[in-house]
Amino acid sequence: MSVSAAYQGALDAIFAGYLREKDRIAGRPDREVRTPEALVALAERLALVPDPARLVRVSGSKGKGSVTRLVAAMLAQARPGEPVGRITSPEEIEHTDRIQVDGRPITEAEFARIWAALAPEVETAARALPPGRYLSPSGLFLLVGLAWFRERGVAHVVLEGGRGVRWDEVGRLRSRVGVVTSIFLEHPEYLGPTLSEIAADKLAMLDGSEIAVLGPLARPFAAPGGAFIGVEPPTLPLAEAPSWLAEDAAIAAAAAGAYLGRACAPPDPLPSLPSFGRAWTGGVPVTYEGLIAADSFDAAFWRRELGRGRRPLALLSLPDDKDVSGVAAAFAGLGIPVQHLVLEGERGRLSHALAEASGAIAGRLRYDDAEACTAALRSTLAHTGADRLALAGTQTFLRLVRRALGKS
Repeated sequence: MSVSAAYQGALDAIFAGYLREKDRIAGRPDREVRTPEALVALAERLALVPDPARLVRVSGSKGKGSVTRLVAAMLAQARPGEPVGRITSPEEIEHTDRIQVDGRPITEAEFARIWAALAPEVETAARALPPGRYLSPSGLFLLVGLAWFRERGVAHVVLEGGRGVRWDEVGRLRSRVGVVTSIFLEHPEYLGPTLSEIAADKLAMLDGSEIAVLGPLARPFAAPGGAFIGVEPPTLPLAEAPSWLAEDAAIAAAAAGAYLGRACAPPDPLPSLPSFGRAWTGGVPVTYEGLIAADSFDAAFWRRELGRGRRPLALLSLPDDKDVSGVAAAFAGLGIPVQHLVLEGERGRLSHALAEASGAIAGRLRYDDAEACTAALRSTLAHTGADRLALAGTQTFLRLVRRALGKS
């Protein structure tokens, strides 16, 4: 079996349990279907759980991936010669880039080899699950990453959690520093259904953390006088970037400083982040952003960014569990026409009924078809005459966009 075939086989095995149960568990809360304790117990049995004193965990509705990357970069800068491992979710381009040590992703060969060693233990754990439960793919990627970190002698670990904390493997670990970047009404059917329930889930991060750090959009949900570091909104935004990027940098600096026990400044320049960037397609400038809720919409930034064109257009890709109407209204409030792109396939089976109801559908395409995405973007530009394009949506959408725009 070739390395690529072995690697693909590992990915198929990681997603098999979830895909088998997907239709049956759709719309059911995580507490009824997720079993994080099974994988955490397995990690403990295999001596893979990081020393809490060497661990930073990050959760939140928005910004957790960027903060995870920034904290890892800052620790690597502060402690040269001490390997820093980080795990993010979802992948930027390939699944291997979820798992990195000092900025180098795990190779397909390493991934396949480690999975082959873990697979018998994972299969035993899966067989012990009650009906309707599954081992989450994110938890299985975590298991592979922790095994690789042990091989590489990683000194510091930074982990991005899943959509929640209480029913997530990363959420069940203990750490020196735990971060909650923001709290929005997101994934209500899995974590909620109310905002207060979602907040309670996210803020469970405080219970397993020696030091807790809360971003400006998470602080209002915590009890007054609670034992946490509250990050203030930055007074000076980063030039040519949305305000959330400066907030993420401030949160990361607070988290890295708490971990290191001294004041810490964000890296300069900031590393490339998958949630924001610029490119060109069809001769038109494109700005893309991971934007899922109007609460984090930076009107001043987008007014500057799109105001440079005569016929700007915002193209959104948001399923119904995001703030579809809020984000669309935010762009429309700036006088920017809005259209929607519907993703289909295994990652695109979430409902897009809200986008469909708008009647402004620019296209439908598979979540992994970069060529079709490029064609859809250029077709939209040709039909609308737009001379400046905003792309906003989920991380799955941005992954497709980055591939389509050649931003690998």
